[in-house]
Amino acid sequence: MSKYLILNQPPAPVPKGADVKGCVNYFLELHVRGKARIYPVVGMKGYATFVDVESHQELINLLKGNPMGHIERYKVFPLGNIDEMKH
Repeated sequence: MSKYLILNQPPAPVPKGADVKGCVNYFLELHVRGKARIYPVVGMKGYATFVDVESHQELINLLKGNPMGHIERYKVFPLGNIDEMKH
């Protein structure tokens, strides 16, 4: 398993016709299913998403499943486990 922090940021202003409701529902469903944890980011229009995936392809598929994924901006940070860093 690989853990990632994803900062998701929609464009401002959000284009007319963008599927905002679909985007919110998509990430809510990921949260409910335990596939991701989503938190609003103070001072930024957007949110922080923590995911635990089996592969890079699963991460890409997760991001591509977002109905607004083609217009959102993502910053992806790999996260390590502190126990794995001990020698």
